[in-house]
Formats: sequence, structure tokens, C-alpha cells
Amino acid sequence: MKRKSSIQVAFSIILLLFLVITTVIISPQVASTEDTSNTALKSLDTGIEFQEQGDLDKAASSYQKATARVLANRDIKVLLAAKQNLAKIKESQGDIEEAKKLYEDVDAVIDGLELGSILEFNRSPKSDRI
Repeated sequence: MKRKSSIQVAFSIILLLFLVITTVIISPQVASTEDTSNTALKSLDTGIEFQEQGDLDKAASSYQKATARVLANRDIKVLLAAKQNLAKIKESQGDIEEAKKLYEDVDAVIDGLELGSILEFNRSPKSDRI
């Protein structure tokens, strides 16, 4: 009976250690994903604020940061918004080729993945663009 109890205690300790190790390994990854998403949203918000204030260089930089962070986290809504807003800035600055490329990227994501209705992301009408 004592041997059976010792085996149960040993098994419980091993199971507990496994759970602790798993938690330690997984927790930073979950926190990192949440941080990346929050940081991408903050960069997008910052870009919108700079754009509203007329500081297009800082806005463009913020949208580029949001895009990079979204790609790391695969947050499509933020990616689409950042690319579309960056395209508007590039267009207003006269960089028509870059603006077209960015608009095409947005269209490709929406069309290729059929996300327009799923994400409720409103693409700029082509008549309003370049």
C-alpha cells in the first residue's frame, strides 16, 4: 500500500512540474502576441492622430510600424487600415505609384481572402482613389 501511495505522489509531482513548465513556456508567447496586437493598434491610432494634425511624415511612419507589427501578429484589420491610410498619405504627397501599390495590396487581401464582409472593413471606393 505504501508503494502505491509513493507512486501516486511521484506521479502527482511529475504532473505538477509538467504543468508549471508548460505555463512558464506558454505565458510569454501569449503575452507577446497580446503586446504586439496592442502595440499595432497604438501605432495605428498614433498614425491617425498625426494625420489629423497634418504631420504626414510621422503618420506614415506610424502606419509603417503598425503594418510591420501586424504582420508579426497577423492582425488583418489593423494591417488593412494602416496600409489604406498610408496609401492616402502617399497619394497626397504625390507618390502615386506607391499609393497605387498600397491600394492594390489592400484589395488583394480583401479579394483573395474574401474578408470584406467578415471583417466589416470598408475599402475606399475606387472612384475616390487614384
